[in-house]
Amino acid sequence: MKNQIPKDIVFTYFAGNASVLQKKLIEEWLSTPDHAEAYFEWLQEWETTQPQFLPDATQAFKKFSKRTRDPAAEEIYEGGEADVLESGPVFRFLTRWQWVAVIVLSLGIASYSLRSDFLYKTYSTSYKTMKTVILNDSTKVTLNSNSKLVVPRWGFGSRTREVILEGEAEFAVTHTIDNKHFIVHTADNSSVTVLGTEFVVYSRTRGTRVLLNKGKVQLASANDPKPHEMIPGDRAEVTLSGVIEIKKLTKEELSTPSIWKQHEFKFQRTSLAKAATEMKEIFGVSIIINNDTLAARELTGTFKAQSADELLIVLSEMLDMEFSVHDGQLYLAPKP
Repeated sequence: MKNQIPKDIVFTYFAGNASVLQKKLIEEWLSTPDHAEAYFEWLQEWETTQPQFLPDATQAFKKFSKRTRDPAAEEIYEGGEADVLESGPVFRFLTRWQWVAVIVLSLGIASYSLRSDFLYKTYSTSYKTMKTVILNDSTKVTLNSNSKLVVPRWGFGSRTREVILEGEAEFAVTHTIDNKHFIVHTADNSSVTVLGTEFVVYSRTRGTRVLLNKGKVQLASANDPKPHEMIPGDRAEVTLSGVIEIKKLTKEELSTPSIWKQHEFKFQRTSLAKAATEMKEIFGVSIIINNDTLAARELTGTFKAQSADELLIVLSEMLDMEFSVHDGQLYLAPKP
């Protein structure tokens, strides 16, 4: 039964009528991580047909976003009543987190990971891969390599349109009848608020950048909380100090906002050191340049490459340098 379990047993558990043996079977079944997704899908299906509790997805997402930005933060229960429907007296006095705890604790697998998976779905890409997903509100998101998007499982599109991004993604946001804002949160406490638009968000260790192609965007950061409005053709950058800087793009720059979708790198007087950082983000390789003069050499042009080696071969010819591999790291040096 560890590899397969009837749906009706899980539904019996959701209804609160599972026997001790059935609970044990479910616990063993969930010990396989691949079964967690089926568990959450069945829970959502059961909730749709047996409405007993309506979680406050918006508040839950805000708390999750806060924990993501500050993993050391301790969650404090602030009280208050949960949103409930008239049916289902068993859950009438349970808050959202108490309700989650009933499920998790009764299975004997109370863990932060399971609770997070219960409330949020994560889309991610590895190095050298991209992925396109369509969210419940019909928004299209294309994730660049080494990126992650966190989306609420319940209420997205109706109660909330907030997501968390780590990495880089292109968004084509749909307009809703009620004009509900779509908000992208990033790791540095910045937020991108939009209605209906197309834009690219970059959120990595080098900071946050937003490139607006169509529509309207408002950008705010932790140290610059007053929203800065962007118009098509703008590129905004949140510096490491939290200051927002907006510049107007040229027609050429605006025409290729997501050049990485074609596996291309575009450099405009970019130092080799910065180019090496970008390659690490995309390909996951550490590049070491021990020569300061070489690190400061600038690159200009568009280069197509699907691996670090492929790009470095071209750059080596341009910059008269050579590269070698030692202990899994790439070393760049001027040719002797």
